[in-house]
Amino acid sequence: MGVLRPNFRARHGEARQWRGQAWLGMAWLITQPGNGLRSFHDTKMNEMNKQLAVNNDTALLRLPLWKSFLDGLRQRGELSYGATWDVSVFESAFRCKADDEQFDFQVLAMRQEVEENDGFYLHQSGSKFYIPTAAEHEDVARVFETKLKRYSRRAVSIRHATLTNDTANLTDEERRKMENGHARAAIRLALLCRQRSVEEALRKHNPKLLSDA
Repeated sequence: MGVLRPNFRARHGEARQWRGQAWLGMAWLITQPGNGLRSFHDTKMNEMNKQLAVNNDTALLRLPLWKSFLDGLRQRGELSYGATWDVSVFESAFRCKADDEQFDFQVLAMRQEVEENDGFYLHQSGSKFYIPTAAEHEDVARVFETKLKRYSRRAVSIRHATLTNDTANLTDEERRKMENGHARAAIRLALLCRQRSVEEALRKHNPKLLSDA
């Protein structure tokens, strides 16, 4: 046994040297252009890089989700007049269903951002989201004006009703505050209705407001 051990070590050393040379040879083959092993290596590396890119994109996905989604639409040039999306696209981006409360919150925030910074109105109809044509934005604006007039009339009416109600227990400061608000609302209503004077607007839309004059 004492004689065989050196031979075993020698053979073992030769085997290790052979394996090292074999690995060097494989590495050299991989780096040669047009080699099948090189193509296999490149393919695997590309797959790994793509997966890393996907993982990084996921990890770096900015919150809120609607903001990240909107930035993507802008970068791809998909935010434009006449653009249409299925509701499922928004569900995927927001990671919640359309009947979820969070979905409504994100749509509301995104709609406000699009209106203020991009000049588009994001409309929802059934299972579709779309941006109306440029000409149709006038119709959208008129709808808002009509709603604003209606709510302005109600604001004037409710303040007047409260100020003239004998059972309304208001402090002097509370009454002063409401009277100032009432005057501003009346002027705003007149401007919205494009009347020449506050009195003319009030007489047309709510004569009761002039009963105390």
